[in-house]
Amino acid sequence: MLQPGSPLTSTNVAGHWFSVYCIISEGDRDNIAVSNMTFELDGQEVGRFYDDVSGRTETEGDPSFRYNVSVFNASVPEGQHALRISSVGYSRMLFDYVLYT
Repeated sequence: MLQPGSPLTSTNVAGHWFSVYCIISEGDRDNIAVSNMTFELDGQEVGRFYDDVSGRTETEGDPSFRYNVSVFNASVPEGQHALRISSVGYSRMLFDYVLYT
């Protein structure tokens, strides 16, 4: 089991722009209703994402999952970069993909 703050995923990307996408689960609102993440780029925290679905009601479509949710994006100097995504506390993160150019 990962400890809070442990990196859930990390990768090296080459480019000047990237965007991180996750799947947000709304099906288990009673147990883990929060998605809480931090983003580090080259060892420095550069962003956070927080979403609490506990008070939401069912929406049109699939009430369990929202796919292709942009949780972070950044423009950076051209070059090689280390991206690290970590969970914060007792939260859920379903990593989907990273786009970069």
